Amino acid sequence: SLVGVGFAKREGIKHRISVWRASSLTEKAVSLREEGKWGEAFETSLAAWQLDQGNITIFRELYGAAKAVGSPQILSLSSVLFAHPESTLTEKVEVIRL
Repeated sequence: SLVGVGFAKREGIKHRISVWRASSLTEKAVSLREEGKWGEAFETSLAAWQLDQGNITIFRELYGAAKAVGSPQILSLSSVLFAHPESTLTEKVEVIRL
């Protein structure tokens, strides 16, 4: 139906905007990290991850910032990293050692 097509297009546009915004936030988080502003980098990375869950690049930034600030969420984040299909063997070993 025409309504279904319109809804699908709207959802597709919404998704693309979320991915674009997540990318922009990730770039900001990287800049904050490079400035040594780990707390802000963590918050910005978390916002990016919420917009584009599943993106390993964003998650790696989030995980690194969480470790740097000693976030109490590091254990739950570690389990996500370990289970992520794009995580590397090195990352999995790091999680095990945590």
